[in-house]
Amino acid sequence: MKKFNYSRILILVLSLALLIGAAFAVTANAEEAVETPATLFKGFSVAYGENVAISVAVDADLADLEDGTVKVKYSIDNAEYDATDFFEYNGLVWARTKGIEAYKLAKVVTFSSYLGETQVDSGKTYSVAQFLYSMLHTKKDLNQVDRNLYEALLTYGAAAQIKLNRDTDALVTSSSLVYTNNANVKVNGNGKVFAPAKEVTFTLSCNEIPQFKLLEGWNIIHNGEAKVLSNDESFTLSGIVEVVSPVFIDEDPTPFTLANGGFENGLEGWTVVGNIGGISSDKNYWVNDPESAEGFAFGMDGDKMFSCYAPGAAEGAVGTLTSSSFIVGGTGYVTFKVGGMGNMNETQLYIDVVDAETKQILARYYNGLWADRTEGVKSGCTLVSYKADLSAFMGKEVFFRLSDNADKNYGLIFADSFNTYHTTVPGAEYNTATPVNYAVSGTIYDVFNGGFEMGNTDGWWHIGEIGVVTNATGYWTENIPYGKDGDYLFTGVASFGAETMREGNKGTLTSSAFEIGGAGYITYMLGGGNGLCYIQVIDSTTGE
Repeated sequence: MKKFNYSRILILVLSLALLIGAAFAVTANAEEAVETPATLFKGFSVAYGENVAISVAVDADLADLEDGTVKVKYSIDNAEYDATDFFEYNGLVWARTKGIEAYKLAKVVTFSSYLGETQVDSGKTYSVAQFLYSMLHTKKDLNQVDRNLYEALLTYGAAAQIKLNRDTDALVTSSSLVYTNNANVKVNGNGKVFAPAKEVTFTLSCNEIPQFKLLEGWNIIHNGEAKVLSNDESFTLSGIVEVVSPVFIDEDPTPFTLANGGFENGLEGWTVVGNIGGISSDKNYWVNDPESAEGFAFGMDGDKMFSCYAPGAAEGAVGTLTSSSFIVGGTGYVTFKVGGMGNMNETQLYIDVVDAETKQILARYYNGLWADRTEGVKSGCTLVSYKADLSAFMGKEVFFRLSDNADKNYGLIFADSFNTYHTTVPGAEYNTATPVNYAVSGTIYDVFNGGFEMGNTDGWWHIGEIGVVTNATGYWTENIPYGKDGDYLFTGVASFGAETMREGNKGTLTSSAFEIGGAGYITYMLGGGNGLCYIQVIDSTTGE
């Protein structure tokens, strides 16, 4: 009965066949063998005479090999042979080659296995020298007895070549073995390469160059001597070469670093629209507060920060603070500190990450961890540290825009320490930035919630009860159509089915700030008014 319905070459065992007088033999435990260029090496036995044989373990019954159900073929020097010598050893079934002249230590033998006429396993290529070199130069705990034996066998093979005047241009003692312990580095497409030749050209490749690093050369050890190769990834060598790792240097971080992110150079690189703040060196706020004469610490880094309490700023002002641009790089993370921006105002106080080319808003955050008091102490203006993962926008040129569209409930901004280039992911000392709780779309040219489709006046603020947001389709009891776009609109008259009459009230409804872009046109829909109501376009910087 067949044990398996397929055959597979499992293991390579090298045996220098005892065809003419045995000298000595050695065995090694399969578990102790290290990974070699032939990853199927699991155990071995060696003895030497004039000829060499190579044995492989086959996943089949001995009877299957002997009756030809499973076949093992091998080729040497382009000549193919059928294996006819089979045996069992150490719980495995083996197929052994014919005797090969000892001076052909460096010659390769390629194995294939068949179930009937169907090929199951193929391309398993080995040589005696390959195995010996691998053990000598990759097995760190090889005992001295085995080391002496393997070195003697290599010398024996070379001596046989010289004595017989055979293949003297490719002595096995000048063969090359290249291997790497770096998972990112490949040698001719593999982790290890054995080359039974005097000189061999190797090509190194790195399948992942760290983000924003430059490859300067390859750090290798050649026959025990460390050296660094130039940017040329191909090199010709003989002997043992260990490719430790490629050499990387940091790319110039300047394009990925926001200039003056800590405001230490004042407002250089930043643009303020509206009287929302300026540069301050005050470490504390609310000095002489009833609860603390010294006030409460901002927790800023360095000597300066952006503060709504800077001279000349107005707490109730609205506007924006916009940074210069930078390229998202490093790990893709950015960090910053903000204070104030009370979290009940997330639709009016927020930080946008904006595509510098398209002005598209890529991400929006607010001060989600804001607290009026922390551990019983006032903290409404204290800076909170955040980290934001922008790796989805790697390589894009972006800028920050902080928007202040609020005039109450801590509707003010404090900011510091905008750092945009981190080579490692920022740690637990930073809180994960809080994204807003609504879908963000559009550009800096758009009025936030300009169609009232959020179902409320988020992004707007008003003085006087002049209207409400409704999804009513018409007004008055006759349900006269509004002719609105979308589902919602702002109205001050009684709508069909809902009493919202504000006709007798006076006041204003003011949008968030936006930039003029495109063709310079804005569009809107307006009903009612009768000459007594109007729309103003106001310069957010001057109030004009």
